[in-house]
Order: sequence, then structure tokens, then C-alpha cells
Amino acid sequence: MKIAVVIIVLNLFFACSYKPISKDIRERFTNKLEGKNTNIRSLLNIDGYYQFWERGEFLKNNRTGKLDSFFVQMLFYEDGSFVYSFFFRQPFPPDVDSCLMAIARNGIGDEFYIGSYWGAYKIDGDTIVAQYINNVSRSYLAPWFGGEFWLKVIKYNEIKIVHMADLKKMTDQDIRLNKEMVVSKFTNGKFHPLDTIPPPHGWVKKERWIWRNEADWKKYVEKLVKLSSRKSN
Repeated sequence: MKIAVVIIVLNLFFACSYKPISKDIRERFTNKLEGKNTNIRSLLNIDGYYQFWERGEFLKNNRTGKLDSFFVQMLFYEDGSFVYSFFFRQPFPPDVDSCLMAIARNGIGDEFYIGSYWGAYKIDGDTIVAQYINNVSRSYLAPWFGGEFWLKVIKYNEIKIVHMADLKKMTDQDIRLNKEMVVSKFTNGKFHPLDTIPPPHGWVKKERWIWRNEADWKKYVEKLVKLSSRKSN
């Protein structure tokens, strides 16, 4: 009986505990929020999201018996943050546009800001280097995962993934396979305009390490506190 109680307590601890972001992920996450406008609008339309068609490699369509394909999306913000692969929970509208508009109405308490792959980008000429991080359950039993995209701007309303990698040490073979996968899996990202865009309050922006300057991080946290108190009132 005592052993069973101990197991239950440990399960509750691991399920509810917050696991700090691993050191290797933080060290390889080189992009920082600078606390200022990135001027991305001069390069790319960000008044909406970009949608990519990705060919599936593991999930089969039960109806056809073939590997299924799906869409992934990206949202870029002027402050240097971005979000990739949105997570929506029921009940929600069936289409991405309506979901994002509903999130904007719900405010910073929406689970969209807790899940999804949030991160920071930098601009290098006509290429956007975007790094992201995600831990689905944020528990000790689920590993942190980070990744990086290089996105070439084709035109003002279109981008192309030209490179992707994990934020961990990769072998030469892994790098080669990743390059081949990018070419074969993803279509170019097409722009979908939105009337209302969810503000950039992803969970990762609360982390001190993602900010270049502590003063900018503190200013952002203070802003969040004011928004939260305003919502509760």
C-alpha cells in the first residue's frame, strides 16, 4: 500500500512540475529578442499568417491507406517573435482564420500562448532565420525540443523553407537528410491575410534568457502583469 502511495505522489509531482529549459537548448538558441522593431514589414507582409503544405511520412489516412499530408502555419511579429505550428483545442471553429480571430478575442489567457512552437527570428538579407522551442506538457517526463528554419523571401507574400535543423548537435548525415527532406516535403509558404491577429504573448517571452537586455525583459513582464490585472478586473 505504501509503495502504491509513493508511486501516485511521484506521478503527480512529475506531471505538475515545471522543468527548466535544458542548457544545451538555451546555448544553441542564439536568436534574441532585442526589445525593438525588426523592420520585417519592409521585407514581408505580416498582416496574417503563412501556410505550408507538408507531405506526411508517418501518419496514414484511414480512408485512403496512404501517407497523409497536412498544413503548418507561421506567424511573424514586428518585435522579433514568431510562432509555428499552431495548437487548437476544442471547441474551436474549423478553419485557421476563425481560430486565430477567436484567440485574439480570448486574450492572453488562451492556451494558444502556452502551447505551439514559439521563438525568435532574425533577418539576414532576404532570409529569415527563425528558431523555436516547444515542450508539449512542460513536465519532467517530456523532453524539450528546439529547431531552426531558414526562410527565403520569394516575394512580399511568399516565403520558402530552404533549411531546417534541430537545436542539437547533428551529424553530417543528419544535415544532408534534412536538406533532402526540406526539398521534398514542403511547398512554399502562401500568405493568408487576417483582419485580427493574436498579439505576441507566447510563453517563451517570459523567459529571461531569450532577451538580449534584462531591462527589455522586465518592461515586457510589467506589461504582461498590467494586461492580466486589466483582464481580471
